[in-house]
Amino acid sequence: MKGKRAIIKPVEELCVALFYSKTVMSEKKLRYPHLIFIFPLFNGPYGGERHCLRLTSALAEKGLTVSICTLDFPKSLTTFLHSKVQLMEGVFPHIDNHNLKTLASIFWMRKLAHVLYTTYPQNTKQSTNICLIGMGWQSVLCLHILRKYFSKRIYFCLEPPRFLYDLRASGNFGAKASSIILGHVLRSWDKKAVRSTPIILANSARTQHDVQNLYHRESSVLIPGIETERFQYWSKAEAKQKLNVGNGTIYISVGKLHKRKRIDKAIQLFIDRETQSQQQNYGRFYIIGTGPEKTALQYLVEKLKKTCENKAVENIFFLGELDDKTVALYMRAADYFIFTAQNEPFGLVIQEAKAAGCTILPHDIQLPLCTWEEACEQFLKLLNEKMKLFPE
Repeated sequence: MKGKRAIIKPVEELCVALFYSKTVMSEKKLRYPHLIFIFPLFNGPYGGERHCLRLTSALAEKGLTVSICTLDFPKSLTTFLHSKVQLMEGVFPHIDNHNLKTLASIFWMRKLAHVLYTTYPQNTKQSTNICLIGMGWQSVLCLHILRKYFSKRIYFCLEPPRFLYDLRASGNFGAKASSIILGHVLRSWDKKAVRSTPIILANSARTQHDVQNLYHRESSVLIPGIETERFQYWSKAEAKQKLNVGNGTIYISVGKLHKRKRIDKAIQLFIDRETQSQQQNYGRFYIIGTGPEKTALQYLVEKLKKTCENKAVENIFFLGELDDKTVALYMRAADYFIFTAQNEPFGLVIQEAKAAGCTILPHDIQLPLCTWEEACEQFLKLLNEKMKLFPE
C-alpha cells in the first residue's frame, strides 16, 4: 500500500499544479481564519466581480488570509487584484459564447471542488480554520460537493440564476426555453445545493426576497460598498478638461454589454433627449464596457447614422474596457448616467455614479449607500455572529 500511495500522491500533486496557475501557500504562512472566495467566472470589473475583488481587498488589508478561487480570470483584471490576495485560477476551456461558457462552468464545479479538497487535507488545523464563501450562483454547487469536508460554508447570493427562474414573471423567451430544456435537473441541483449551505448572505433586499421565495431559506443582507475616493481627485470641469471632451453635456453608461442591460434603449434615450434639447451643440454618449452584445450594438449605431435625421447619433462612442482610473474620470466628467437595465438585484454602478455626481436617467433610483470599509466591517461582524470565526 505504501508503494501504491507513493505513486498516487505525486499524481495528485501534479493535478493540482496543472489546475492552478499559482502555488498554494504553505500551512506555516497561513494566518487564520483563511477566507476562500469561490467566484466561478470573472467577465470584467463590473457588478458582482467588482464586489468580490473589492471585498477581498478590504479583508486582506485587515491582515486576513484571503484567496479567490476561479475558473477564469482575465488579465485585464490583474490591476484590481490586491497583492495580498492569493489567486487560484483554474484551467478552463476558451469559449466565446457567453451562455455556453456559463453553462459549461456548472459542470466544472466538481473539478474545482476536487482541487480544494486535495489542496487542504482534512482533520488539520489548516482545513478546520478555512471558510468557503461562494459568490455567483454556480459556486453553491461547489459548496454542496464539499459539505462533508468543510463545515464553514457561506453562500453569498448575488442573484439566483436568471435562466432557471423567471424571477419577475417577465415571460422572457430565453428563460422559458432554458426552463424547458435544462430546467428540471438544474433547478433541482440549485435548490438542493442552496438548502444545504449553513449560511446565506444576500446583496440586497430584493435578492433576500428571492432567496426566501425560491429556496425557503432565511438570509442576511450585506450591501456592497463603493470607493467614494475614486471621484474626489477632480471637479467635474477638471475631469472634462482632462479628457478633452468639451464643456457640453456628457452621458455615460458603464457595464457589461449584455442583452438584459438594454443598452439599445439607452442609445434611444440619448437620441430622444438630444432631439428635445435646446442646446446648439449635441451632447456626447460614452459607452464603457464590453460583452456579448457589443457587435450588435455597434451595428445598430452605424445603421442609425444612415437612417436617423438627428445628428446626435454621431456622438455615440464605444470605448470598450478601460482601466479603473480612466473609468472614474469619465464618471466624474459625466452629467448623466443612463441606466436602462431591468430587474437588477442591486445596481452597484448606480451608487458609484451618484458618488461621482451624475444624475441617473431615465429616473432616479434610491439605493442605500455605504463605503467598502463599512461593508467589510459588516461582513466580519456577520461572520463572527454566524460562525464565531474570530474567537476572543
